[in-house]
Amino acid sequence: MKTPLLLACALLLTAPACHGNRGETNAPAQTTTTVKPDDTPLKMQQVVVKQADRHSFEAQICVPVSGPQPLADSLTVFVKKWCGIETPDCSPIRPQLLKMAAKFISEGKDCDNEMKANSGEDDDLMPAWEATRTVELNTSNERYVTLHANAYIYTGGAHGMPADEYYTFDAHTGRCITYHDVFASAHSREMLKLVEQELHRQCNLDDDFWDFHLPATVALVPQGICFGYAAYEIGPYAIGMPSCILKPSQVSAYLTPYGKKLLGM
Repeated sequence: MKTPLLLACALLLTAPACHGNRGETNAPAQTTTTVKPDDTPLKMQQVVVKQADRHSFEAQICVPVSGPQPLADSLTVFVKKWCGIETPDCSPIRPQLLKMAAKFISEGKDCDNEMKANSGEDDDLMPAWEATRTVELNTSNERYVTLHANAYIYTGGAHGMPADEYYTFDAHTGRCITYHDVFASAHSREMLKLVEQELHRQCNLDDDFWDFHLPATVALVPQGICFGYAAYEIGPYAIGMPSCILKPSQVSAYLTPYGKKLLGM
């Protein structure tokens, strides 16, 4: 049997800066405008792709169509990499998503044919493949921009593989923010204990986590600072994708000067 399209492998990639994708005009648009430090509006356009046969692929992706160059470029490349686009270049994203959709559905059909040849099963007894991708603007201000990225892929088996993540970018440089940008390494032990306690409390979890660790990235959202983990990262599939939000007042003693600046402290 052919190996399924490994779209899920690209979900956790972060994005370096690159020349951006401007003027996307091939899809329905929903535009959100905010003002950046240099007074250039950042405009995000929603690109929608839906294809379905027996198998289905759906993407609703927000990409920049204008804005400060470093930020817009970084967001564009991040979004394309997160979606699993093999070559995250400067071309419009819609044709690339359509190509991904066609490949995913074609591989699903190839899998159907091989299963029929090997077992004689009807289509109704074989799993229908499903892939979804959503990227939307969560927060935008003069200091940072945060994206919310959600995905699901199913190619058979007991369950599919989900992803639900937030990523924050410096509004001036476009760089994706990491944990160590925001928190001082000297306080890792205190942060480890605090995040673990809050995950248990906010997610109502009783069991111990597997090899608990601090995440590589954190996200700044309106409610505070978000710490999130992927399925299977710190526990069994049954606990889902646990996350918690800490208020700036809870962690003010552990922040770097840059972290305080991002939070407006």
